[in-house]
Amino acid sequence: MTEQKRPDLFPIIVGRRINEEISELRRAGVQHLVIGIPWEMLLPHEAQAKNNHGGQSLRRLAERGGLGTCEAVAVLEDRPWHTMPGASAHHRLAGMVARFNADCARAEAEAEFRATGGF
Repeated sequence: MTEQKRPDLFPIIVGRRINEEISELRRAGVQHLVIGIPWEMLLPHEAQAKNNHGGQSLRRLAERGGLGTCEAVAVLEDRPWHTMPGASAHHRLAGMVARFNADCARAEAEAEFRATGGF
């Protein structure tokens, strides 16, 4: 088995009141705290990121600390940013990341299946 390269993740901003925020999210039923998302997931949406963030590129946004969860959701949905409850943003973003990762895993498995002749 080949060693997997660690994914290059775009940062998701975690607030200064992290312990309070996590407690609030836990009470709201959030099970997965997203602190980074694959760049490959965001790159197709760079134009929306620039629209939402004064022309700043994804690279520049990452240098400045990343995006908040509701900002990331807006970019990934190709729409203008609007505030969202923290729990809603985390649920939505976690689902998006899970679907993206599942799609990548499925594509890798299919490619391996084809490369080995189905065995």
